[in-house]
Amino acid sequence: MAEGTSTFMGLAPALLGESEIKQQTLATDILSITGAASQTGDFIVCQNSTGTELFVVSSSGLVTAKGLALSGVSTFAAGTVIDLAISSTTSTNYGISFALGASAVAKSLIKYTAGITGATTSVFEVSSSNGPSYLLSVASSAGAGLGAAVDNGFFDTSAVFLSAPSTAITYGVVKMLSGSYVYYLLAVPNTSMVVS
Repeated sequence: MAEGTSTFMGLAPALLGESEIKQQTLATDILSITGAASQTGDFIVCQNSTGTELFVVSSSGLVTAKGLALSGVSTFAAGTVIDLAISSTTSTNYGISFALGASAVAKSLIKYTAGITGATTSVFEVSSSNGPSYLLSVASSAGAGLGAAVDNGFFDTSAVFLSAPSTAITYGVVKMLSGSYVYYLLAVPNTSMVVS
């Protein structure tokens, strides 16, 4: 879209008071913010009365928000719903992090629903020769993988077979595709295993 050119005496917006901008030309951008050639300051900062930044659009266009609720969003970029790129070398960064409050309730952290003709090859995909070391890290605190193994929700550390594995027992499997080969991750029914 074309950029707007209207100004008020060539000055910045008023320091005090509330305002509203109403579009006059349908095909012209309502508000454009243009940084300097060597810009290092942020484009937009929304902060509280103590100066804590709650919403920021940086000089490189990166958005930082204390919280983000999306409704009615179909795509962010062509072919993707959410596309995350991490360049930080800090090991405690997360691509997606869920922090549930003390009384929060969530049926599922990730839900997949497909239409009648919908088709998806994988729920998770690792497309790299330098993939993660583990599929899951389970711990009682943020230090995943440190210390002794512990029970944590869906993970039990003291399960034993009730009988030796047998072809007479029906097991469940989770299919995993590696290259052109399908592998099966064993899922043992509770009729064959017990948590002691």
